[in-house]
Amino acid sequence: MLQLQLIQDEGPPMDEIRTLFREYETELNEDLCFQSFEAELKDPLKKYGPPKGVLYLAFWNEEVAGCIALFPLNEEGNCEMKRLYVRPAYRKHKIGKALVDQLIHDAHQLGYSK
Repeated sequence: MLQLQLIQDEGPPMDEIRTLFREYETELNEDLCFQSFEAELKDPLKKYGPPKGVLYLAFWNEEVAGCIALFPLNEEGNCEMKRLYVRPAYRKHKIGKALVDQLIHDAHQLGYSK
């Protein structure tokens, strides 16, 4: 069964977020230094936390399965989805779709229109 957990403060789930972000980077096989990726790993909530950001962990049968994040862009009302990642073993369960749907819902709730 799928569960989504909104991450709003530092705690044990942050280690899972950092692990998933590293797996994301490895799977992309790209150098993300141009995105200040190392700083993002140190403090994911600085970029993706409240009040204007969103960060989720996805669990499948209580196992960490994926993540997604949202952060505001400079232009008012605009945001960007980032770090959508679902571990390969969980990719046939529509977890990515559930994460995106939740993120879009949250973006609207936060006043984003684009």
